[in-house]
Amino acid sequence: MDDRRRDRRRLPALRLLRLTLACAVVASMPLIAAPVLADDARDAYRNAVEALQAGRDADAERLLRAAIAERPEEKDRMSLFQSMPYLPHYYLGKALAAQGDCQGALAAWRASASQGAIAETGLAGDLASSREACERSIQQIQAARDAAESAMERAERASRTLRELEARPALAEPWNAGSPSPAAQGQAARDRLASARSAIDAAGASADALESASAQAEDAAVRMERLINQARGMIGEINAATAESLDRLEQSEASARRALRSAAPLEPYPRQVGRRVEAVRSLLDEVETQRGSTDAEALDELNGRLVAAARLLRGEAAGPPDLLDDAAAAYLAGEYLEVVSTLGPALAPVLEGAQATEGQRALRADRARFHAYLLRAAALYQLHLLRGEDAGTTLDGAVADIEAAASLGDALGAPSEAMHSPRFIELYETTVAAARSATDTAEVD
Repeated sequence: MDDRRRDRRRLPALRLLRLTLACAVVASMPLIAAPVLADDARDAYRNAVEALQAGRDADAERLLRAAIAERPEEKDRMSLFQSMPYLPHYYLGKALAAQGDCQGALAAWRASASQGAIAETGLAGDLASSREACERSIQQIQAARDAAESAMERAERASRTLRELEARPALAEPWNAGSPSPAAQGQAARDRLASARSAIDAAGASADALESASAQAEDAAVRMERLINQARGMIGEINAATAESLDRLEQSEASARRALRSAAPLEPYPRQVGRRVEAVRSLLDEVETQRGSTDAEALDELNGRLVAAARLLRGEAAGPPDLLDDAAAAYLAGEYLEVVSTLGPALAPVLEGAQATEGQRALRADRARFHAYLLRAAALYQLHLLRGEDAGTTLDGAVADIEAAASLGDALGAPSEAMHSPRFIELYETTVAAARSATDTAEVD
């Protein structure tokens, strides 16, 4: 009886103990699972802080991101038994800032500040100062980038202007002259500009790298602006010289066209006049093709040829000078000494430094000089015949004048039978043939 009573009294106590144990087991289940996650986050966090202190910023970033993935909420202490604060966002900002990523650092610090746990630690002041430092750094980087881009725009603008100037035909030759030539200097400046662009693209968030790239771009801009001024100066000088040459050529063109109009009444042209007309027309066609030229030297050379051709045409197309008319009249009247005395001074060479006489100017054209030599030769030959064979000087003079006339060109004419005797014509032909034979022999030797 007594035993049964004791068993009945123990039963409620045993049931209570069992129930208590069961509740303890159930209550302990989440406490057993939770430390697994918390331990991963704590380990990653501790290792990250150690890596950050050791300067392994990239490792710290990786570990902190792993800790945040496990446990994103910051705490002012790890647990009841550990006073170390759990601030993965704060330290992530420190790791990113150390790697130059201030934008990422500011985002991490905003997350840390918004959670509030850091305010309960002694690191709130450091967070604030770190944020200010990164914000200043971002401003400096942006200012450096703006300055670099501004320098690039200036240099690229200069490069475009320089290319436009280099394309001017007037600069084709002078721009490539010298060592180094302006063209080579321009290419070197463009190479420096390309290097500056590459440096800006590679600078990232480095203010120093951006400032260095900006300096390169500024240097390229200065070089090209200097070349722009040089090119404009060259073009100005060339244009001024070209304008003067074109003015001279236009005046000569007008004079040449007047010479053509003066010769027009002679159509159909005598052979020599026709040749002079064709020469002038050909040069006038060349003038048309050179109107846009900027080569002052070539324009001046063309102008010289046109002036000479027009002068020859005027000489051929004009009537004989009065001096020649007077000499011809004296010859036909048998006044041979007067022919010699009239033509002698006019046929004499112009002395160096002296001005040509009126007679010399009258015989400036080849055609007039040819007939003057021919007429004086005929007069001297007649004097030779009249004075007899002993008057050798007159014969020598006649031969010399025939040679001088022939040297001016076959196309200028020959003695006419209407004016000259057969004996003089024979002398002329013999003398010319001998002169040609001597010239051919000299060329062969």
